[in-house]
Amino acid sequence: MITLRIKEIIEDINLSPETLSNDSNVPLKAIQAYITSPTIEAITKIIAEHLRKIAEQLNVPVIELVKPVAKQEAFRLKILELAKENKLSLAELSKLSGVNFAVLAFYSTQPISQQKLAESQCQKHLNDITKVLNCCIEDLLVTADLPITKLCIHKMIQDRGILLEEYSILTGINLEFISLLATQPVDIDSLINLDLEDSKVFLDRDKNQTVSELREKNHSLLKINLEDIDLRIPLDLKDTVCEITNNALSFC
Repeated sequence: MITLRIKEIIEDINLSPETLSNDSNVPLKAIQAYITSPTIEAITKIIAEHLRKIAEQLNVPVIELVKPVAKQEAFRLKILELAKENKLSLAELSKLSGVNFAVLAFYSTQPISQQKLAESQCQKHLNDITKVLNCCIEDLLVTADLPITKLCIHKMIQDRGILLEEYSILTGINLEFISLLATQPVDIDSLINLDLEDSKVFLDRDKNQTVSELREKNHSLLKINLEDIDLRIPLDLKDTVCEITNNALSFC
């Protein structure tokens, strides 16, 4: 559905439909229809011709006659800032909250739609995070615009004849993280440029091992148990995101 702005524009300049019709050579009946019923199913060749003539007469780009679609409300989460205030790294916050590291990294760097934030799984994650940070969910929210990049992950896996769950099992990448990349617009740069201390360095204090030592034993993923919670934490988030992104973009 497409909504036209002709009524709004001519009212702003005190121009009557009759004058616009005479000056633009567009039938008055058509202009009145665009004003009284501004929502149309599609732009036909005749409508396009009318709109070009009207736009020329109004001295505006023709696209200005089409009303923009309302922006989807979205929020950035102040997880990194509040974690820093609590003297916690993202890896430590992941361990204490039980939220997968990659999922937490996504929440920390990406504007997320209000619809996604309202989902039960996301609400559970946010509640777990806020318990550790000693705040409420509202304290995390900052109004933001969604990125414009959308990865073609669903098309990628459909072309392979597999499900999202199967892709997660096949690659060993957390399912929720893949789902976020598949359903939400993504600012790739902010995700892969997450501070090195948070995205690559995880210290296992019990064994006093560094990431490089853990990677030698566990390859690209670390599996830890925390109070009956089984977590898989990517040790190199950048490599994981780049792998998914490169694969998905080839299908866009």
